[in-house]
Amino acid sequence: MEPNSLMMFAMSIGYFQFYEEEATKVWEGKQFQFINTFAIETLDQWSGRNILVLEEASTFTLGVIGNMIMGLEPTGEEQEKFRSNFKLISSCFASLPLKIPGTAFYRGMKACDRMFAVLDSIISKRRSGSGFRQDFLQSLLKKHSKDTVEEDEDKLTDKQLKDNILTLLIAGHEPCSLLVMIPQRLVSPGSSNFWEEHMEILCKREGRTTLTWSEVNNMPYNKVISETLWRATILPWFSRKAAQDFEIDGYNIQKG
Repeated sequence: MEPNSLMMFAMSIGYFQFYEEEATKVWEGKQFQFINTFAIETLDQWSGRNILVLEEASTFTLGVIGNMIMGLEPTGEEQEKFRSNFKLISSCFASLPLKIPGTAFYRGMKACDRMFAVLDSIISKRRSGSGFRQDFLQSLLKKHSKDTVEEDEDKLTDKQLKDNILTLLIAGHEPCSLLVMIPQRLVSPGSSNFWEEHMEILCKREGRTTLTWSEVNNMPYNKVISETLWRATILPWFSRKAAQDFEIDGYNIQKG
């Protein structure tokens, strides 16, 4: 993997939006800087290696989602166990629902039990007052605590809380992994526009070294990356054809 491709991977972090209401509150601060830092740390490990981009994107995405949703650190032994269990759960979706030892479904169910045990531990710590994090799990616990919900029937049970968390993890992981991977395949990071854009941003900084969300939004080349989704959408059965000829930023897009 060439260094230019690594830069393209870093630019792809702007696509992460997993739970809009909560993410909007902290995106420009803590969450965006976390993703930016994690992306740089990930790219530093690519030097001199043959990279399977989708596999790396999958690992990166799971680290980000786990942190944003349940406050899990993106690296370390706990993350390794989390990723191992998550892969087993994902691999059993297309299997026959046979809860027999040795089957993919059985392994997935056991992994799900281990995942729920981890969540039970995290929830217990949060309720005891330790391990507070500004994440989706914390918002669920706050919203459905006994202090804020008067009627018991309106309060989510712990099982429902855990089901919500697991659903978000599963629903967000694969699409976001593909969103990170697609630009690597379809867009050439060697474009002069790409480097001119980044040099212009660097020249405007006054001693600051970290990337900001406003800088990402003001990168014209990001529009090119976004347009790759018209060629390789994560929903292959959904038509992404232009209904008529039109022009965008000086580029003529033909019908079809």
